Amino acid sequence: MVEQIDVEDVDCLFQRAAERMRSNTNLQLSDEQRLELYGYYKQATEGPCTSRKPGFFDFTGKAKWEAWNKLGTLSSSKAKEQYVRLVDGIDPRWRDSDKDEEKSHSSGNRSNLAGPVVSRMAVKEGEEDKLTELQKKIIDWSTEGNVERVKECIANGESTETKDENGMTPLHWACDRGYIDIVECLIQNGADVQAKDNDEQTPLHYATSCGHRDVALFLIKSGANVTAIDNTGQSPVDVCEQNIKDIFN
Repeated sequence: MVEQIDVEDVDCLFQRAAERMRSNTNLQLSDEQRLELYGYYKQATEGPCTSRKPGFFDFTGKAKWEAWNKLGTLSSSKAKEQYVRLVDGIDPRWRDSDKDEEKSHSSGNRSNLAGPVVSRMAVKEGEEDKLTELQKKIIDWSTEGNVERVKECIANGESTETKDENGMTPLHWACDRGYIDIVECLIQNGADVQAKDNDEQTPLHYATSCGHRDVALFLIKSGANVTAIDNTGQSPVDVCEQNIKDIFN
């Protein structure tokens, strides 16, 4: 029977579960289980996926990226909870063996387990998130899928052509994530559908390689160049996911 997870204990349980997976090399895991664990672990420790999708021939990297990216904006705490539940399903008795190990430690060692949870309470609740929101720009909100914040940024004069260190604009990110409402908003407010990142890929490259049909169709309707070539000589058609190739017929 899978144990319930106390919200207040999720951080501690997550750390113990992750250590259990690292230390127990005898477990026979399927590829699906490994990818699920990977995705939830990355979401829990780093937040939503912001890295670019690996190339077509990097099968392992692409599978790992997809396992993480599909979690969208799932919160860190929810990702930790899901990770623990996965471990519960894989190794139902792991908590019992972990508790046995704890009993052999002194009370001082047990307090160390709770230490990080207590130390985070030094920041008043909500202040950390508020500070982060104040620092976010149009490219951040486009990545996270918050169309109302994107509209606010535009109203405040932020450029839709802002680029990150990889040369990606807010439109690139919205197309990568499949946020059609943000794609429409950005283009309606002057975003360049032909913009190129550092690899000379356009927003349409991102939409087709990620299989976002509605986004790709809207870009094409808005004048996106279907024959634009990136620095590897590939067009949006060349990198298109198989399930939406029919949009070019």
